Amino acid sequence: MFEFDKYERRLHGDPASKPRTPYDHEKNISAMSWLLWGEHCVECAAPDCYKTCELYQPRPDKRCRRFVYGAHRNDSFASMHGHGAEVTLKKWAKLEARGNTHLQPVAALRLAERLISGCSPALNTLGPAVQRLTGDVRWSFITQVLLERLGRKLHGQTRPGRRPDAFLLEVYNPGSETVTMQLTMTVSRIDSDENKYDERVRIPFHARVSFAPGYSKQEFANEQFRDVTEAGLPFDVALYPDADTGAHLVFLTADFVAFEGRGAAQTVEKTPQIKCVVWDLDNTLWKGILLEDGNVQPNAHVVKLLHHLDQRVVNDNYSSVERSL
Repeated sequence: MFEFDKYERRLHGDPASKPRTPYDHEKNISAMSWLLWGEHCVECAAPDCYKTCELYQPRPDKRCRRFVYGAHRNDSFASMHGHGAEVTLKKWAKLEARGNTHLQPVAALRLAERLISGCSPALNTLGPAVQRLTGDVRWSFITQVLLERLGRKLHGQTRPGRRPDAFLLEVYNPGSETVTMQLTMTVSRIDSDENKYDERVRIPFHARVSFAPGYSKQEFANEQFRDVTEAGLPFDVALYPDADTGAHLVFLTADFVAFEGRGAAQTVEKTPQIKCVVWDLDNTLWKGILLEDGNVQPNAHVVKLLHHLDQRVVNDNYSSVERSL
């Protein structure tokens, strides 16, 4: 679900979009995970940046408005959620959700979303009132904090063997030009125990996705991102446009899903090859400073990452991780 409760109609100058062409959205879904998609910034350093960044525009909860008008619930678009989420992204904006792969039947998920939507206005009223009394700005966005914690808790309840088939993206592009975005899934270092993070660090999942005018559907099989989602650590999912550009899209599905009677389709995007990687060395590639200690050893998780990258180099003549380490 999206943060529809943060939508500001007064900022939505253009008429809401409507499908120009009919489309057939994915209906063969037996279960989905609950994700809270919110507006974030690729350069975020909240709350310090609220005082220093010229792009800061406060939402009703004092967080930064990175979508032009928030997320608009657009009932003109059919989807498994019953509607679309229309957003127009500003510079440096990204959609982000705290990761959760705990699958629930579609009917149960839609009921939970309706209950959450019904309770959110009360929390949105209570939070600012407490903030004025206590002076603690965190109360102003208590709704988002609690819902993000809910997502983390649900992910911790994911049953062994009950994995999603895929991450499904269904998007309607009401514009006339293709919109290209980056999709990432990364272990959250901020929310993870530092020792566990170092022991179980996982290679982030990354894919480039393009949405042509009209309806688009893309599936990413569980095998592609399971290193992140099954690390036993909190993780984040994010979507952001190429090159700090804006984008106007209607999101129909952006969820981990299980299909009825089939697995995930073949991924549209191929894993990109690596052309260049630039590394810092001391206290990054290895622990310690090489000029001060000639016996420094490479970090084990970095070696694993290098081997992974070595399999994706453009020119096999430079596939030499074993020799160099």
